[in-house]
Amino acid sequence: MHQEWMMKINRLPAPTWNWLKMNESIPDTEGIKKAEGALLLRWSQAEHKRKGSCFENGAANLKPEESAEGIRIEEAGEWSEKTAQTATGMGKDMSRLLEKAGNAIVRITPEEEHTQQKVFLDFLYGKEDYRVNGVELYAPENADLTVFMNCSSDKNGRGLAAVQTRFHAGKNAKIRIVQLQMLGSEYLHLNDIGGSCEEGASVEVLQIELGGGQIYSGCRTALLRDAGMNVELGYFGKESQLFDFNFVAEHIGENSVSQIRADGILEDAARKLFRGTIDFKTGAKGARGDETENVLLLGDDVINQTIPLILCGEEDVQGNHGATIGQLEEELLFYMASRGFSEEEAKNAVARGKIEALCRKIGDEKAEEKVKNFLEDKLSMRKQS
Repeated sequence: MHQEWMMKINRLPAPTWNWLKMNESIPDTEGIKKAEGALLLRWSQAEHKRKGSCFENGAANLKPEESAEGIRIEEAGEWSEKTAQTATGMGKDMSRLLEKAGNAIVRITPEEEHTQQKVFLDFLYGKEDYRVNGVELYAPENADLTVFMNCSSDKNGRGLAAVQTRFHAGKNAKIRIVQLQMLGSEYLHLNDIGGSCEEGASVEVLQIELGGGQIYSGCRTALLRDAGMNVELGYFGKESQLFDFNFVAEHIGENSVSQIRADGILEDAARKLFRGTIDFKTGAKGARGDETENVLLLGDDVINQTIPLILCGEEDVQGNHGATIGQLEEELLFYMASRGFSEEEAKNAVARGKIEALCRKIGDEKAEEKVKNFLEDKLSMRKQS
């Protein structure tokens, strides 16, 4: 492995026993080239049509007239003062990777308050691409911003698809980030999020991870007084796919609220490591945090690891975590068999139901249809094997 590209990511805020080998991860980055800017397409909120390339030949190519209505999209050479010091879920090595790539950052800011603004970003990768990109979201006081981010590639593509997203939600502002990952089977996917919410602000993150070979995802949010964070994660692992997650809710202010929910399916020899941390800092009186995980195991060779972590620097807080991990119940299989379903069809139906439940929360029909089509292709792999 080239030392220049060696990374340690998804570190736990408070390490556990080293022999568990779950404190951090080192992705297999051997052979990664100097990354270029990914092809990025935008749609306006009104027309929902392609507006043109945002990246060409590794450099941002932004045109004001191509911005979505009510949204300012601009190229930035560095992070703004609001996000420059932001801690992210994957950590400093991911930020260094972005710096090495030398790419411009796309900054997205609503131009009007009190309106629901939407931006659609499409990161498109080819048969073999190695690309790193940065996205900054800033929602000023009382603004409401939703950003859809889709990562997709050729079906059997390979390479690196890395995106770091930093955000800042001003007082009483709302930011919603919807990330859909449908990459080729040999892609290394690095998906990093970090941000902060001022008083009364909130962030909602919805992630659906279906493609790729190695998938690493991290999300960390600092919550001030009365701020909120809601994260929902869905994933479906087959064959030898690897999923590695690190989600951190950092409660700084009083009465801040967080919720982290993960739902996944593991089949064949798929592997998953989920780290979920609720961190109550001193002074976060009245803060509440909830973390739940549901994992369906459909293979004898799957590996499922989970670290639920609650850190308390304040007494007057409430933190909860729970997990449901298991295989399909014999009673359910018997019931579905009595109605004409084979065991494989029953597995498909349950897996489809879990992912489609999240699809209904996407909030865009075209994006939802794209995810469902990718899911059906993935389910059909079982029939062919």
